[in-house]
Amino acid sequence: MEGFAMKKIDIVIIEVTAPTGRGKTTICVSLALTYALKFGVPIVSNTPLKNLPEGVTYSLARKARDLMSAENAVILWDEPYNSFSSQAGYINMKKDKKLSELVSNARKRGIVAIIFSSQLKRAVRNVLRLNSKFALIPTGTLAEGGFPQFLMWNDIDAFEHTRDGGNYDGGRLENVDYTLEYLDTVFDSRDTVIIEW
Repeated sequence: MEGFAMKKIDIVIIEVTAPTGRGKTTICVSLALTYALKFGVPIVSNTPLKNLPEGVTYSLARKARDLMSAENAVILWDEPYNSFSSQAGYINMKKDKKLSELVSNARKRGIVAIIFSSQLKRAVRNVLRLNSKFALIPTGTLAEGGFPQFLMWNDIDAFEHTRDGGNYDGGRLENVDYTLEYLDTVFDSRDTVIIEW
């Protein structure tokens, strides 16, 4: 995964997006494991994890405060769009303010990465999407040895233009560091907890 910045200087926000059933959570979990091991930090996730590599720990996030209070960690947030309704109003303004605080204060709290999934046609709050350093789309294919593959963009504007145009030119083919066989033992996406904001 040579394309990813792996220095603990700035926070990296990664969006993994695709239709349902394409392996978004698989890619997210593998990236979270890679970052957690690289920087020696735990994972805070709304997806229950098990069978983790030696040296990796995690805590389950159920409420916004679990994400907001995370320090020196990787945040793995599966399906954040489920925590926000599409209706405008005072409640959403409060949620948006908390989300902005999460993103803007993450570096100060030592957050190494925020890795989140989204569906192509589902709304993701701009504060997450537009602050992403990388956008990834799982290909549904495996590299030799059984490593899930994805297309990666490091220019969010180019990715948004490509996605709006209906083609995915310009994405670089990469693969994760863990095999699908192993990742299938680490999580079950049906157990994902919707974060209460």
